[in-house]
Amino acid sequence: MMIDDVLIVIPCLNEETHIESVIRQLMTEPRPNRFLVVVADGGSTDRTCEIVINLSREFSRLRLVHNPKRIQASAINLAVRTFGAHFKYLLRIDAHSGYPARFLDRLSQQLVVTDAQSVVVPLEAAGTTTFQKIVAIVQNSRLGTGGSAHRHKGCNRWVDHGHHALFDLKTFCNLGGYNEDFPYNEDAEFDYRLTGAGCKIWLAGTLPIKYYPRKTLTSLYKQYFRYGSGRASTVKAHKTPLKLRQWAPVLIVPLCGLGVLGALAEQWLLALPAVSWATTCNFIAASLAIRHRDINVLCAGIVAMAMHFAWSAGFWRSLLLKPRAGATELAPLKVEKIIADFNAHSETDNAKNSAVVERVA
Repeated sequence: MMIDDVLIVIPCLNEETHIESVIRQLMTEPRPNRFLVVVADGGSTDRTCEIVINLSREFSRLRLVHNPKRIQASAINLAVRTFGAHFKYLLRIDAHSGYPARFLDRLSQQLVVTDAQSVVVPLEAAGTTTFQKIVAIVQNSRLGTGGSAHRHKGCNRWVDHGHHALFDLKTFCNLGGYNEDFPYNEDAEFDYRLTGAGCKIWLAGTLPIKYYPRKTLTSLYKQYFRYGSGRASTVKAHKTPLKLRQWAPVLIVPLCGLGVLGALAEQWLLALPAVSWATTCNFIAASLAIRHRDINVLCAGIVAMAMHFAWSAGFWRSLLLKPRAGATELAPLKVEKIIADFNAHSETDNAKNSAVVERVA
């Protein structure tokens, strides 16, 4: 059963490689009678906006808005405030991902059957370059995820967090939407408030989406540094305890620091924990290389260590140096009606797009 009245939001920044294929899939597969696709761009310097504007001439239910705050939380909130008065449901789509066939149709069935307030999906990393493929192998293994439920496809079940997909829009608004004080980890922070309000999250484990990893070690390090920083912000804001799988990366920076001190003082036992961590990462990398029959995967140990260390460094920096995150109790997210008839197929659609961009910029 396909749900009706869906606002589909795609937050993006410099996604010229993926944005057209994602939009075309949304527009050509089974979809609700009433829907709107909104691309909230955070200031792309590539051809992303040009591609979206050109596609809007072909698809009248496509809009482009400028997201001046740049972060994903503000992109979703902006689209909801601008267009949310029309809809009952919110679908979050990531431009940097690939989606299974009939995604919204199959996701809708999960929502209807479970009556959940949020349906989330697992991520399955996939790469095209050699480095991306190595990162994907790490991210699809326990070495890179620690066993996180939404990073492994499998059975459908209730969870406390997952990769965001489909929401009941009224619930999303009543909770204040995403907290824009969280540039990263905004999804986990929202899920904490969602479950705290007595709402349920359903993991559609049989609907994994393809996630394309960063293309360089530097960009991967920066990404995981931000992940760790975001997690620390959530811990400080809500005083939430870390899960066992999260404690492991948290300890990496202290253990490495202890190892350096041990080496300087020639107290080699102090370096043993850090050496054991590095040895374990490379041993698992070797087993992954054998499993995948690819000698390049031996580099997975270095990739995993970079991910672990970056997450830990970001966590400790945010925990110790950054001020406490913003208010955790948000006012309901108010929506306003901007476009009266988005279903009309007319020559004024592109002018409407431009007007909306100017109005919210």
